[in-house]
Amino acid sequence: DELAKADFPPPEAMDEAQVARNLAEGRGYTTDFIRPFSIYLVQKHNREAHAAEAHSTNALGFAQLDGTHPDLANAPAYPTLLAGLMKLSSPDWALDTDKPIWSSKGKYQRYRHEFGIAILNQVLLLTAVMLTFFITRKLFDAAAAWLAAGLTLGLDLLWKFSVSGLSTMLLRVIFLGLIWCLIKIEELGRAEPPAVRRLFAWAVAAGLILGLGMLTRYAFGWLIV
Repeated sequence: DELAKADFPPPEAMDEAQVARNLAEGRGYTTDFIRPFSIYLVQKHNREAHAAEAHSTNALGFAQLDGTHPDLANAPAYPTLLAGLMKLSSPDWALDTDKPIWSSKGKYQRYRHEFGIAILNQVLLLTAVMLTFFITRKLFDAAAAWLAAGLTLGLDLLWKFSVSGLSTMLLRVIFLGLIWCLIKIEELGRAEPPAVRRLFAWAVAAGLILGLGMLTRYAFGWLIV
């Protein structure tokens, strides 16, 4: 597996990347990372769906371990975004040892798709910096906005996340988008008279963004509370 030779440190990032690869290849939302609990859930579902066939069918078939095992662990938004990125760059999983940017003296140096994922996350980081600026300027003033944006841009931890391959940067952008919606709702709610239609539109937008956040990390749903 050529993708396994990439260098993302967190195993979660490699897990999401291989799901994205399967999506990009047209294999659906499937995984090559088989978990015992996932096997149990898929077996249980398939046995219930084909109860009449259960007595004559091998349990291995119910577990779908033949290369089409559905992924139940990762929220779908981020792998889907990565799959789109891979499709745009014409999926080719072989290591490139010819071009200088990917190799050094004929030896593999960096993986093309891993590099693309890192660039995507750094674009998301810059988007988060921009949203931080606008939100802070809205709540305070321009000086505070420049300070907050500068501190965010210079935060070493965020740059480490931007090259980790994790969905952290996407989730940060989604969270800041949700904050912007709440600011607009509060602003419109104080108007005399309240702009009911615009309030409703921003509330719908907040709900959609919250849903997108839940599809990025399931635990994001706690924000409903």
